[in-house]
Order: sequence, then C-alpha cells, then structure tokens
Amino acid sequence: MREARPVGGRSRADRVAHALRASEAIACLSLVSALLAPSASLASRPSPRAANARAASGPPRFVLFGWVSPPPESTTRARIDEMAELGLNLMLPPENDAGRPPDNHARLSHATASGLQCLVFDDRLAAAFGLGLETPAGSALLDSAAAAYRGSAAFLGWYLGDEPTPPWAPQRSVHEALRSRDPSHLTWNNLLGPASFATDSQWRSYMSGYLDSIPAAVLSSAHYDFLRTETRGRFFEFASGLRAVADAHGVPFWGIVQLVEHGPYRALTAGELRWQASHLLAYGARGIGYFTYWTPAPDTFWNFQSAIIARNGTRTPAYDVLRDFHARLRPAGETLADCAWISTQVTGDLPAGAEPFVADPFVRGTAGRVTLGRFLGPGGLMHLVVVNRNPVATQVVLLRLGRLDVDLLTQFGTWNRAQGLEDPDGVSVPLIIEPGGFALLRLSPSAPIPAGDGGGIQVAPNPARGVVSLRLATRPHPGTLEILDALGRGVWKRDLAESTFEYGWTGVDLDGRPVPPGRYLARWRGASGESTTSFVWLGR
Repeated sequence: MREARPVGGRSRADRVAHALRASEAIACLSLVSALLAPSASLASRPSPRAANARAASGPPRFVLFGWVSPPPESTTRARIDEMAELGLNLMLPPENDAGRPPDNHARLSHATASGLQCLVFDDRLAAAFGLGLETPAGSALLDSAAAAYRGSAAFLGWYLGDEPTPPWAPQRSVHEALRSRDPSHLTWNNLLGPASFATDSQWRSYMSGYLDSIPAAVLSSAHYDFLRTETRGRFFEFASGLRAVADAHGVPFWGIVQLVEHGPYRALTAGELRWQASHLLAYGARGIGYFTYWTPAPDTFWNFQSAIIARNGTRTPAYDVLRDFHARLRPAGETLADCAWISTQVTGDLPAGAEPFVADPFVRGTAGRVTLGRFLGPGGLMHLVVVNRNPVATQVVLLRLGRLDVDLLTQFGTWNRAQGLEDPDGVSVPLIIEPGGFALLRLSPSAPIPAGDGGGIQVAPNPARGVVSLRLATRPHPGTLEILDALGRGVWKRDLAESTFEYGWTGVDLDGRPVPPGRYLARWRGASGESTTSFVWLGR
C-alpha cells in the first residue's frame, strides 16, 4: 500500500501524476501534470527571525518547514513572520499551487524580509516540458524561469513534485535542464515513504534508484506512523533507511512527519510530535518537515482537521508546542550539521529498523528507555543525542559515562556544564527529558590528550574512516608505534623494524576488536626520541 498522503494536500499536478504510472510515455505525461497546476518565556530567547536573518546569506545547514504554506491571499509579511517565529526557515509551495511568477515573487520578497528561504514551483517548467526541453521555445521558457529567481536571497531551489516513481528519465531531464542553467540551487522531490512498499528493502531500492538517476542534492521522504486503529511501528525503519541510503550516495536527508489529523491518521499528542522530530535528529537529519503547516481545504474523504494554522488563520495548540520545541531543536540540528554521524542505538525493546545499544568508553551504560545518537564533532569531540522514547511521560535518564567533562546544549544554543556524580570508572549524569523530547550533550576528556608535535609522524587522511596511514617522517631506528584513545589509554601498538616507514591502522584494538570513533593520538617511540600527533577516527 502506498503512503496515504491526502489528495487535498497536493497540487493538481501531483494528483494527476499519481494516477498515471503505467509506462514511460505515461510517466512523461505524469511529470507534465506534476508541473502544471494547481514553554520557556520567548522574551528570554533569541528571536527565530534574528537567527533566520543571520543565516539568510546562504543555504541553511538545518531546515525546519511545513508542508502547505499559506495560500497566495494569505502570503503577507505578518504571516511569514509568524512562520519565522515558529522557528521555521524554509517555505514549500501552498496547496494546489498554480506556479504563477507574481505569487512566487511576492512569497520570496516576504521570505527575504523574514529570513526564510523557499522552494519554488513555476508554471513555465510545465510549458517547457510540453514543448520539449531541447526545442528553442522550450529552452527559452527554461531560461526565463531560471533567470527569474536566482538573484533572490530567499530562493533555495525548485519544487519538482511529490512522490515520483520510475522510470526516472523524464524526471532526470527536468532536473538536468534546471541544474545546467542554475547549478547553485536545489532541484527537489519528496519521495514515497516506507508504507508504500511491502518491505524495507523495496523502499530502499526505490530511493537508491532515484538517487542513482537524478542529480539530487538531498534525499527527502515522508512517513506517518500513527493510525487511528494501530501504530505501524515502522518509524525506525524510516529514519534508519533514510540515513543508510543518503550515506551510500553522499547526500544529506530530510524527513517529513505526521501532524494533521486526517483520514486514517489520528490526532497526535505534543509528546508524539516531539518524538518523531527527536528521532530524526538522533539519526542526523538535516531537515524536518510537518504535514501540514496550513490546514488543507475541506475534503470529504480525508476530512482534514486543523493543522498548525487553522483555515481561518488562527494558531492551534500545535503552534505553541512546536515554537517551544524548535527553540531547542534548531540549535541542536545546526550543531549536528557540523558533525559526522556515527551511530544510532536504542535501549529497551528493539523496534524494527533499530540497532541495540552497545557500550563504549564514552557511554558505559544507561538507566532509562532511550535512543542514543552518536556524532563526532569538530576537533574530534563526541556529541550525544539522548531521546526519551516514551512520548507520554517525562523520563529521568541516568547516563553512565567515562571520565569526561559533559556539556549540555541549552535552548539558547549555548553550552552549559552538566553536573554529575563521579564513580571509580567515570561520571554518571542524570537528565530530565520531557515526553518524546531530547537532550544534546558534548563529551570531552577531563584530561585531554595533547595534540602532539606532529613533526615525526604523518597521519592521512585526517579525519579517517576504514584505514588510516601512519607514516614516519624520517628514517627511524627500531621502535614502537602506539595508538591512544581520547582518555589517554593505549588501545593498540606495534613494534616496527628499522626498515618500516608506514603502517596502515584499521581501527582495531590489541584484540582485533573495532574501536569507537573519536579523537586518538598516534605516538612513535624509538631510540632517536618520541613524536606524537592527534587525529580523528570516524570508524570502519
């Protein structure tokens, strides 16, 4: 069964596109149709609009957005400021967007003033496709569309339709035509979610086929787990599948989650809204969207209830819930955008698609039912996302860590030193996490290892994954090459003969077991003296 995305939430083009799938010719018509158509006091917090303004000079490192932006008649400066105040920094097209250039320019103008960016649909793309992208008339329309927006600071890229399916050649032709004219902006689709496929492997194969064929700079998909009669239980498959396929193709990923009550999908609690976004954060998502922001038009089949903003323009309770949550989510997402994802593991029961918790020198254990996302930040510092897996109740989580200094990211985007209880093996840090919420910690050794002189040993690449080359800069006497972890403990060593200049370390300890990612020290000791240098190991 396909992911049941409401018909009313799509453009006319998207609705036609889903009805036409049988052959490549029909897929071409489908694409043409898809392109035609139609908590804490805010006073004490940094303004989301100010944060947007600071980031407006380039693409955001981490995006928050809602499906279905305000319709053209409600696209005013006040309405776009309202989106910015929620913490959003990206706008998608409105429902049934006709792609009229004047509407797009008005949206971009207001977005620029509020510090948001936009994905734009333009009706000239459909006309160009109908004429033939390589014909003089079609090419001229593409030139006109590409030139229309590239000068706007709010223009992030092109919206090219929802839930495309193969064959991919028609989609690829439009992506390539736009990228050749405007290589600095995204060409974007949102793909089918796992509920549209019988198995997780089929869904991953579909996403891989898209990325193998389309010059997309980001992978995006949606999943709604909470039905009126049951919970699908596939959210971890969704998050881990996006992570795996995006990594395999070297692109970031965005995830769109359930919000509005409609059809078979029930209303969600505040904890369930946070739970979805917190878990995508723990898997390293670079963008999180909600279905929907503006409430779609009435539909007798889907029976949409109010989303973040009701049809009459009033804010619903979801607005305040997400405004408070985004004050912490956005700084966390922007911080992790500068980090390398290492792993995401869970304690307690093991959902489909999840990996069980495995202790390491940084995290020795936990008391509590949590999801742990490990990331390696600048300078080799470990970052840890801790998610309360309970969307109903606040949880007190006890983390048993190594001998580390622990900093906690605040709602202001600053780091505060966390208090813990020392024990013979490290420190235990208690965390109080709201239902479905998260905490972001930065872990650094209490007695950091030195950077080393770096003069006698060369490490490449740095950071390294899979294997790292340790090369002695000068001809050595016989000696010992060692690897120490961030806590200063020896994890590996080799006695080298005089003729050995280089050794490839594969990230294992003396017993041949993989060591965790982190910052390490390579040390050479011989009769001629000692040399050390530090490096970052990303894992195998």
